[in-house]
Amino acid sequence: MQDINTTITQNFQDNIAYFEKEHPKVFEQLAALDNAIEKGYYQRKV
Repeated sequence: MQDINTTITQNFQDNIAYFEKEHPKVFEQLAALDNAIEKGYYQRKV
């Protein structure tokens, strides 16, 4: 049985790969948002 964190991480990576292949515009937007969050240009909303 897989650890729940491993399962969640794999699911996330599979979803990102799907967007990259099937919906490149959405993937670009997700990548831009991730980059903006990492650089502090955009605050995460929790």
